[in-house]
Amino acid sequence: MFRDMMPDMPDRVRITRIRLVNFKAFTSYSVVLEPMTMLVGPNNSGKSTIIGAFRALSVALRTARSRKPEPVMSTDSGRWGYRIPTDHMPISLENAQHDYSDSDAVAEFYLSNGRKLTMIFSPDQGCVLIPDTEKTIIRSAAMFKKEFPITIGVVPVLGPMEHRETLVQEATTQRNLQTPRASRNFRSYWWYMRETEDFTILQKHISESWDGVEINGVEMFVDEDGTMVHMMCTEDRITREVYWMGFGFQVWLQIMTHVLRSDDANLLIIDEPETYLHPALQRYLVNILRNSTADCLLATHSPEIVSDAERSEIVLVDKKKKSGKRISSHAHMAALDVLGSKFNFALTDVIRQRKVLIVEGDSDFKYLKILGRKLSPTVLQGPRTLPVITIGGHRADEARSLARAMKTIIGRDVKMAMILDRDYRPDAEIIALEEAFQSEFSVAHILRKKEIENYFLTSSALEIVILSKFPDGGRTGDIINQVTESMRITTQSQWVTRYTEYTQKVDPRRDPATLSGQAMLDFEKRWTNLEDRLQIVSGKTFLRELNSALQAQGLKAVTITQLAAAMRGTDIPSEMVLLLRQVASL
Repeated sequence: MFRDMMPDMPDRVRITRIRLVNFKAFTSYSVVLEPMTMLVGPNNSGKSTIIGAFRALSVALRTARSRKPEPVMSTDSGRWGYRIPTDHMPISLENAQHDYSDSDAVAEFYLSNGRKLTMIFSPDQGCVLIPDTEKTIIRSAAMFKKEFPITIGVVPVLGPMEHRETLVQEATTQRNLQTPRASRNFRSYWWYMRETEDFTILQKHISESWDGVEINGVEMFVDEDGTMVHMMCTEDRITREVYWMGFGFQVWLQIMTHVLRSDDANLLIIDEPETYLHPALQRYLVNILRNSTADCLLATHSPEIVSDAERSEIVLVDKKKKSGKRISSHAHMAALDVLGSKFNFALTDVIRQRKVLIVEGDSDFKYLKILGRKLSPTVLQGPRTLPVITIGGHRADEARSLARAMKTIIGRDVKMAMILDRDYRPDAEIIALEEAFQSEFSVAHILRKKEIENYFLTSSALEIVILSKFPDGGRTGDIINQVTESMRITTQSQWVTRYTEYTQKVDPRRDPATLSGQAMLDFEKRWTNLEDRLQIVSGKTFLRELNSALQAQGLKAVTITQLAAAMRGTDIPSEMVLLLRQVASL
């Protein structure tokens, strides 16, 4: 059940804060929890430690809700509580104490009804849960449930489903739900839940989130291996068993299952759900979690998830601090490397300068600076003039998600420029993409030539540089034509394919054969002119093949620096001149 599907209900008791003392990565650390709390930070910042403490509490709660308390030996000698079997713990206890100290590790959980739960991890006594009500002494499981009416749902480590799954007892499926064995009993769980509203909701969300796929149902049958169970799905009118739908789909099914079964919980714990999910599914998941009746605590590195978050939902985790910091309107300079593990950049420069340039390749900004110097000695000078992020490849959606994530973390006043390669995109697609990016970026530009290297490939500059390689002169036109002609088939096929695919996407009624013919005519027109040809071939590939041909004759390679030196300022097209000035004025 989700908030948008049910009437208003009384407020549940919530876990409002966790405090860790001498616990693993932390000497003393606290985090305030809201209905949605996203833990972000670089690797080894302590996110998994916080998640691990809640995983341990979920196990301890199941023990406390099923038995009487007893006197326990702990730092609070004489208190009543529960000894938690260490073999049930989802975290390693041998290093629970910070820096392997002799002192107890402590995790305190504060509830909205004024109660507190304390977990003590002792090198000598193992794990103990102590309920604190200030006035009432807990004497039974019923009293514990009344004073601590909370349960925690956990999305366990997800794995592939069994090829053939034997139907197991319902109690077994329930017992394994929060363990890595859950994936092995997936179909069995839904066999017992097949007539519930949860199964109907699962079908609804899968059909909405996974294009062309419907879950038909769960079936039981008997064969030579025993009583078996399978789940049938329809994808583009073809029916197949869930095992054959692929691991990504299986993971998505499992995540949605754990979210649904945890809706009656007070808190749902998820650690890095983006690991196997497409960006669109990550955003869909965030929306589902935000509308669930359970609070949610998740740890993430995903810019897609962060970009869809509200500022108040994000907590920056840094084990060197005393507490998790929620994003404020003035991001702290320690904000820091929130997405560093994925994009390997420091946010400090972006926060200080309030601007950033997003490009595809590691050399793109260097080549932009070389072109800038051809215009003016002061354009794009200095290695730290502008913070630069390299995303690799023409990843338009990823660039947009990254921009949204940084604006969420840093503030919407940060100025962003994005420059992507043209590749083989037709003019209409380029214009449409730039228009779509205008709301996210101060400057959004897709190069009109294939890639940044192509802006150095002018016939005059190539002639000057190639001639300088031959001791007795040479015919530069022959070698340029030879190299480009070797690239013709690849370039032509990419050009025609991209034009046809995009135009049909915009207008499915268009005839593919007619579109291919139009694209071929356009390509031939461009290929006839050498300058146009040098714009649409891959600049990187051209230089590699050119240098292979030169080196085969015992000649030295052509470099971008040499081509730039041979260029005139007038060789830089007006499109690039305008772009360089826009970037310089950020």
